[in-house]
Amino acid sequence: MPELLLKLSGHAFVLIVAAIAWGLENKWRDRRTRVRRNWTRILLASIVLGSIINGASTWHSHGRQQMHQERIARIDQGVQELVDLARERDPGLTEQEALNEVIVELRALRKRTSVNQAELQGLKRYRVVAELNGFGLSGRVGPGSGLSETSAISLALEQAYDRKEDGGQVTFLPRCDSTGRTAFQKAATLNPDFPFAHWALALCAQQHGDPSWRSHAQRAVTILEHTTQIVGHHAHHDQVLEQLMQRLGR
Repeated sequence: MPELLLKLSGHAFVLIVAAIAWGLENKWRDRRTRVRRNWTRILLASIVLGSIINGASTWHSHGRQQMHQERIARIDQGVQELVDLARERDPGLTEQEALNEVIVELRALRKRTSVNQAELQGLKRYRVVAELNGFGLSGRVGPGSGLSETSAISLALEQAYDRKEDGGQVTFLPRCDSTGRTAFQKAATLNPDFPFAHWALALCAQQHGDPSWRSHAQRAVTILEHTTQIVGHHAHHDQVLEQLMQRLGR
């Protein structure tokens, strides 16, 4: 603060001197020296303007420096409070040991926060597909409602399943001929996060002895591990995830 006052006092002194010189120049003016007076006025005006600008800059710089110092003081106070808490838990810690413990805990907290953010992004990303079944439908439109539900994925999968009936129980199995595989590939193109397309492609590749089935299966598992954590997800997600985990030997 004394340094700031010293600088501002210097600016004020310059302004005062300039004002006195201006007054004297007007008092002793002489028409024969009009040009000289004009140059003097310009010089005095430049001194005044420069002093004002310099003073304003000094004040602004001081304000920023003071804010920075206050911010550092708050940080130091917060760190000291954390160190005190660490030493309350373990009075035998030195201040440096307590500070190191605080740093470790803050890093762990930051890591957990990053993981939570990643999980939140995953929930947002997979929320829509979590509601869909293997046919690309949500199933909200029930029989007898007079309504029909379709989606771009469901239309792509119209010829993708074979209907099997055994003892009154109906199941649908992925078709692994060219028509079925093309349909599932189209569904995966329409929405790469639709897990049942990758699941079906994995089953078909495995049936044909294609080792790439594992990559399809892993892709489906990665998606299903997100969708099954979302409240309201379709039961097909749990069933297919369990099946794939068994096939992958997990």
